[in-house]
Amino acid sequence: MASALPIVHIPAASLYVSTPDPTMFGNAPNPRPPPTHWTAPNWLRSIFHFSFAEYYEPSKSSFGVLRVLNDDTVQGGRGFGKHPHRDMEIVTYVVSGGLRHADSTGNAETLPRGAIQYMSAGRGIMHSEANGATDKPLRFLQLWITPRVRGLPPAYGSRQVDAAERADRWVHLAADADVTECAPGVGIAPRCDGSAAAARLHQDANIYATELSPGASIELVVHPQRQVYLVQVEGAATVAGEATTVRLSAHDAATMQVPGTFVITAAEGGEKAHLLAVEMARA
Repeated sequence: MASALPIVHIPAASLYVSTPDPTMFGNAPNPRPPPTHWTAPNWLRSIFHFSFAEYYEPSKSSFGVLRVLNDDTVQGGRGFGKHPHRDMEIVTYVVSGGLRHADSTGNAETLPRGAIQYMSAGRGIMHSEANGATDKPLRFLQLWITPRVRGLPPAYGSRQVDAAERADRWVHLAADADVTECAPGVGIAPRCDGSAAAARLHQDANIYATELSPGASIELVVHPQRQVYLVQVEGAATVAGEATTVRLSAHDAATMQVPGTFVITAAEGGEKAHLLAVEMARA
């Protein structure tokens, strides 16, 4: 078996882009011409990091327990009508705009930039999600993580994360529900115990975010028998290991499966480098 590369760069251009028919999700047909506040001709542009819906690629079925990572941009006044989920840990990270959520357990709210939403579908739940505005797009990342146990009762939670919490440092967004204190060799940042502020996953996985000032750096530690899937949400940065350096642009991703300390540095003179990291046991 070939040795894993220290850093594997996944360019945005290599990812599948889905632009589904709006009527599939309960929307009216796309207006022609598009409204001036739309940023694309179709109601949805979804970037699939792994096989999903109409896209199937056996080599991109998952990364460890990370089964789905979709980068969605939804135009104003559009959304996903009520639909079911079961036996999946679903985490949504709002990048821009407002995400309007409602589900069959009575939860309903609109979440702003930086918020994290967690839904354990368990035995089954119905929900809808939509752009909370009519005049600007909504962008969010949605991650599906395979739970360690099936048939759990459905659960929901959310938290609004202030920009200061992720400014030039990692903020812990989600953690293993079964971990009450930091286990040796788990997590990429100093705090990995699943504090009360983090969503609780029914799986051995952690999710972090950071927003680096231009030129600022931060460390990302990959422990033995662990791995990380890193997404460049906004801006640009370099990721440097002991012998490898890659440059990430917006919408790119990278994987790290070799133990070590990696240094992420935001590009100089541009916008902030916004990154999301999913850390888990190595498959």
